[in-house]
Amino acid sequence: MIRIIFACILLCYVKTEAQTSVLTKADSLYALGNYNKAITLYKTQPPNAKTGSKIAAAYEALGHYDKALAYYKTSVQADSSKLLTRYKYAKLLAKTKKQTLAESEFKALISTDSLNPNYQYQLGLVYQQENDSLAMVAFKKAFKLDTTHQKAIFKIAKYHLVQRQPDSVAHYTNIGLSSYENNVELISLNAQNDYYKGDNHSAISGFEKLLELNEKTLFIYEKLGTCYANTYNYAKAIAYFEKALSIAPEKPGNVFNLGVVYAHLKQFKKAETYIKKAIALQDVPLDNEYLQLGLVYNRQKKYNKGIAAFETAIQEAPENERAIFFLLNTKAEVLTHIDDKIKLHESFLKKYPESNYEAIVKYRLSKLKEEKFMQGK
Repeated sequence: MIRIIFACILLCYVKTEAQTSVLTKADSLYALGNYNKAITLYKTQPPNAKTGSKIAAAYEALGHYDKALAYYKTSVQADSSKLLTRYKYAKLLAKTKKQTLAESEFKALISTDSLNPNYQYQLGLVYQQENDSLAMVAFKKAFKLDTTHQKAIFKIAKYHLVQRQPDSVAHYTNIGLSSYENNVELISLNAQNDYYKGDNHSAISGFEKLLELNEKTLFIYEKLGTCYANTYNYAKAIAYFEKALSIAPEKPGNVFNLGVVYAHLKQFKKAETYIKKAIALQDVPLDNEYLQLGLVYNRQKKYNKGIAAFETAIQEAPENERAIFFLLNTKAEVLTHIDDKIKLHESFLKKYPESNYEAIVKYRLSKLKEEKFMQGK
């Protein structure tokens, strides 16, 4: 009898060892990314919550989400105490846009552990997919539970950036960066916040920090080009706008900005070339582009071309007061008789009685009349 019992024990031990060996091999295959072979071995084992979870994870890694969800669901139903399996299941539900089920699963997880910040964060992501305002409530709960939670901080700071609440953006990004100074997402939000505030120097510091961290994107080059132009460092502005054009050579805004910078440097031929190219690239109202082109022509004393450019700008946007005003100025430069100049200014005041440039035009008209009177004397 003892021999029979011993044989049974030995048989169970050998069987357990064999199963352990198979699972170890399957786990090794999974870790190395050989998911199909891992699944094949897992399926040789008796079905239970543990192996079911492993099969689900392997299917998820392969991108077979329907099979993964089915195995996760079976595993959770078999043993709901396995929180990691439930968490993976809930995340995959959210990833596959099954928001109602995902929300239910994350709420269930929160009920088991209300102090887990990531449960709140993941619930926030589900709400965000549904454009539900509760998303921010969940993100802030995650932050309250863990003030170093980088992803929750990013979501909160980004929300305040969109709402144009600069103090709140700075508050949260600074908290996040105090625990992880190289978080490129938070550095980017901080730099954008400074940019929108008009603090060009601080924005430059932030965007250049991103370049140091190898974040070399079109967006960063564009913003650095603009910031350097705003701070009159035109050489660096040109360098960054050219980097932007190396990525997106046909983006009209950057072509135009480069033309404007060259105009500031009084390199009018280059300015003219780039502004004309920007105009050719666009199929939208181009009043500002033609306005700038007219100014470039004026600086070169090509007044007739300037007049044509301003007239085109007005055709593009009849309400563009700057174009109307500069057209008046340019025509006045071309006219030789003082009476014609006086009539031109009087016509402007009659046609645009509420213009923002009314006071300037009236002053110039008075000077012209004074000049005419002196000529008569």
